[in-house]
Amino acid sequence: MIFKVYTLKKFYTFLGSFFVLIGIIGLFLPIFPTVPFLFLALYFYGKGSKKHYYWLMKNKYFSKYILDYKRGKKIPLFPKILFIIAFGLSLAITSTFFVDNQILRVILFIIGILVIIYIIRFNKGGKF
Repeated sequence: MIFKVYTLKKFYTFLGSFFVLIGIIGLFLPIFPTVPFLFLALYFYGKGSKKHYYWLMKNKYFSKYILDYKRGKKIPLFPKILFIIAFGLSLAITSTFFVDNQILRVILFIIGILVIIYIIRFNKGGKF
């Protein structure tokens, strides 16, 4: 029984680390959101390793995202503009060079517009 609990805790810690990695990728790729993956990492770290949980909560790079989201703080205008530009460029490059099917291009365009509308409307406000 002790071995099973130990193994489960290690598995939860592994999942937490996996979601932190995806969150890191989300910092650089506008298609991946960062905060939801960090919350998943917190959940699994909470079940697997308190040490990792507190590390993530006190991390100088990630704790700001987590705490701002939990407090309901607004996303400032400048990061929104940067996201929209980066997202639009990555979408244009992807649809131009990597997608040959016109239907898929239209689907990507529609999804891109919907994501941009969501980002613009999400938590309006904040300082520039």
